[in-house]
Amino acid sequence: MSYIPAPQTKANDLMDRLMAMDAPNEITLRRLERDAEAAMDVDPAVVHTVLGGVASLRGDIKSVREHFRIALQHADSSVTYQNYSVALSLVDEWRDSLDAADTAHSKAPDNTVILDSAIKRAVEAGQFRMAHKYCNRLNALRPGEAPHSLTGLLEKFVASLDAGTFGESNIQRVLEIAGSIQRAESVPSTGISAKLDQDEPHSFLFRRFVTASPEMAATLNSTLADEIVSHDDLVEDPGLLFVHLFVGVGD
Repeated sequence: MSYIPAPQTKANDLMDRLMAMDAPNEITLRRLERDAEAAMDVDPAVVHTVLGGVASLRGDIKSVREHFRIALQHADSSVTYQNYSVALSLVDEWRDSLDAADTAHSKAPDNTVILDSAIKRAVEAGQFRMAHKYCNRLNALRPGEAPHSLTGLLEKFVASLDAGTFGESNIQRVLEIAGSIQRAESVPSTGISAKLDQDEPHSFLFRRFVTASPEMAATLNSTLADEIVSHDDLVEDPGLLFVHLFVGVGD
């Protein structure tokens, strides 16, 4: 979980506990929630950030937005926006997650942690040109280090866009359709992986790993395929040059 910890305050251990959660259960979530509420008078921005994080782990989109709305009233900062972006990503609100990440970047343009997260959020949302721009910025800020791991892939993706192989807006439509299908089934994501087909130039596979059985993932893929073929323009562009695939990793 790539939240940014709060400055050292009496409430900071709450963020540490949130970030340390790997496979939380309701008991640990309730305990953290209780301790956070008890610290409300100490640091309300951090407390509402933690409560928003807890809500994201429960898949409660409405509560995520409400807690971060209050957190931002108390601390309209790059850290709060970055943490909001992470929480939104955890509930698969990719477009809004990217918006929050972009705001965080605008408030702290040289922060490499925020930039790394912004790259991932842009890829999730299908904003590959933006992700490439973020990559270039991050690489320029650390010239002595290896380029970001997605640099090569994003360069190839932008080259395909520049060649007119497919349109970025149609890629985003495919991802939005996939997201709506996924949310309708209440199946959360655990991560994504994009790669170029080595045998087919300008052909990409976009895998979204979900907390579901292989059978449920197959159902999601079937529903997505049916939905895409109902749109003639998506069959034409991107067609099979950009394939979204749900991969079940167990529930």
